[in-house]
Amino acid sequence: MAFAARNWAREPVNWRAAVAAPRRSQACAAGLASPLPALRLRHGTRAHGESTRVRHSRSTPQPFTLRVKCHSQTLGHPRRRSSRYPADAVKWAIVAALVTLEIAGTASAGPSPPRCASAVLHLSVTHTGAALGTVGGYLAFTNEARSACTLRGWPTLTALRPGASTTAIRVRETMFGPYTYVQGVPRDVRGVPTVLLRHGQTAVAAFTAGDHGPGPTGACPPPYQHLRVTPPGNATSALLPAWIAWYDHNLPDCTRIEVSMVVSASGMPPR
Repeated sequence: MAFAARNWAREPVNWRAAVAAPRRSQACAAGLASPLPALRLRHGTRAHGESTRVRHSRSTPQPFTLRVKCHSQTLGHPRRRSSRYPADAVKWAIVAALVTLEIAGTASAGPSPPRCASAVLHLSVTHTGAALGTVGGYLAFTNEARSACTLRGWPTLTALRPGASTTAIRVRETMFGPYTYVQGVPRDVRGVPTVLLRHGQTAVAAFTAGDHGPGPTGACPPPYQHLRVTPPGNATSALLPAWIAWYDHNLPDCTRIEVSMVVSASGMPPR
């Protein structure tokens, strides 16, 4: 700190400067009623400077003006620079950036693929088999269009033979599934999946029926000859043979028929 006192007679009292000096810094204040300055320092600050001896005139009163130049340094706490940008401006800039990213993401996502129409699907029966009195297989839906489409829910399956028909009941799973396959290992399906089918990809739904009649002899009516299959969300159906290759017979008409929802056929082991 550097300060100097001058004779009150040689220079008039500058009360404005004397009063304004303490206002320039909260770390420094000068007492005007005392020959020596009174300094107040905040915790952690240090003052340094030089002092000049005070001279008094014999013909002038004791009071004098005191001009003080204060320099303080905070120990361990560097001076914080004020930001060039106000807090509100920074906040609104962040909001604008987030909105821009959201709009860009929505635009890049594009519209969802449409539902697969019966006209673009090739229907077939695959992965047939028989075990423990149950006969069945999988209905396969392969997308033949160049663009992607989706399937979700249950197909309508009706088994036909001369003079009779039976519509399968909808179930979540049958003895044959459906399953989702992870590295060839079957897993249970959760929820009702929406299956995205690109060109050449296939979705499947499991169907089963019993091969033993309800009577004591287990006799059954003649087996079904055809399966009428309608893809989920469609009204146009396809007629397929009811032949169960691994059973070496047509689908028997002994019990009710069950059909599951469609799932992706990706990872399903080949037959």
